[in-house]
Amino acid sequence: WVIGGLVAHLVTIGSIGFVAASVVLLVCVARGYGSTRPARDALIAVALALPVWLIFAKVIGVSLPLCPVLGL
Repeated sequence: WVIGGLVAHLVTIGSIGFVAASVVLLVCVARGYGSTRPARDALIAVALALPVWLIFAKVIGVSLPLCPVLGL
């Protein structure tokens, strides 16, 4: 699960954006460590990934795609 999540993150970050790809990664990692509550894990992942994106994009100035499909 952990390796699959990492591969999914690397493959999808350009198409679905940093936050969504990170949610997939974190949900897969939680599943790999035995979690059986993917909805809760996804909410926690959004709560972690969105502030990280904000720090990188707005504070540090690193360009990470938020959602390329929507042009953000």
